[in-house]
Amino acid sequence: MEKAAFLASKGRRQKQIAADLGVSAPTVNRLLAEASKQGILIPRHPKLNVTPDRARELEKQVFGQQALFERLERLSDGRLQSLEVYPVANAENVLTGVTSNAAHDVVDRIVNQPRIVAITWGTTMRALVSEIQNLAKRSSRERLEQSPPTFIQLTGDPAAAIADPSLQSATFVSDLNTVFGKKTTSKFSYSVSALIPRQYRKQGELKIIKDFIGGTAGYANVFCLDTDGTTQLIPEVDTLLTGCRGKFGHDRWLIECAANLEIPPETLEDITIGNIGGYWLPRDTNSRAENDIVDELNARWTGIHRRDFEKIARRRGVILVAAEEHKFEIVRHLVSEGLVSVLLISSALADRMEEDMSSGDAAGGQT
Repeated sequence: MEKAAFLASKGRRQKQIAADLGVSAPTVNRLLAEASKQGILIPRHPKLNVTPDRARELEKQVFGQQALFERLERLSDGRLQSLEVYPVANAENVLTGVTSNAAHDVVDRIVNQPRIVAITWGTTMRALVSEIQNLAKRSSRERLEQSPPTFIQLTGDPAAAIADPSLQSATFVSDLNTVFGKKTTSKFSYSVSALIPRQYRKQGELKIIKDFIGGTAGYANVFCLDTDGTTQLIPEVDTLLTGCRGKFGHDRWLIECAANLEIPPETLEDITIGNIGGYWLPRDTNSRAENDIVDELNARWTGIHRRDFEKIARRRGVILVAAEEHKFEIVRHLVSEGLVSVLLISSALADRMEEDMSSGDAAGGQT
């Protein structure tokens, strides 16, 4: 809202502001109306009504964001569609700060365009869905329920997360259906293990188990193959909401995946950059044996795979939400690989990415 007001005070029109911020024109109209209501923007001039220090900070955010977007767009060979950076005042609540802002952008995109919206799982998605629920309480229900999309889940349930169903994508699908006025349970919701157990090692055993899982009604609607070899629903997904994991200590999913391979968690961290929506990405410096380990883990994964991210990203539909600055490496990698269409991040993460890319330039590396 403050950034939109800042740009309006510089004489930019609503369509220009929409392009600058990577949002829709109706969103800009709403932001400017709210800024006027709060006294941040004096509309007749128009004039920004904030302290000089805040005005300088907004100028840095707006134009610094544009510079970062241009660098990331080049890095992605033009595949990154838009970037939104949210200022976070309290470092202890950086995730809430990002998702409370991102919820507005996500809802606008869902309302204005997509018909099929997929979601992965984890703490970032839990925070985002909670903020969308809070936003729905303050918004016009008619706007949200006018043409509700179909929500689907794209991951199974990690064993370690079963004790906490609030982190599962099936829960998110149910919550979003409620927000958008759908009264029935999605026929695309399912409950299967996210990883095939490690005792089933042979290719024949994996195939039998995957065939069995493919008989689960909701899972079959999303993942199972048609006669031409394509998945039934994923090619139709307009928007995918997902988080990612970088290299930062041990969590339950890392430990579960390492145990599945019977390797230490430290080893899995060393040979992967992280994961997107639960799917692990190997490091470019890996040996063939190390890549084989990552491939084996992903072969046991029952959720969305890289090829599916690529298909949805080509339709400009992958929205990645990331808050913590330690995720700079995995976010940069996902952008460079063309697996992200829209990037919604914190100012702390944006600063860390800018610092990292600038140091790469100074060292003669590629950005």
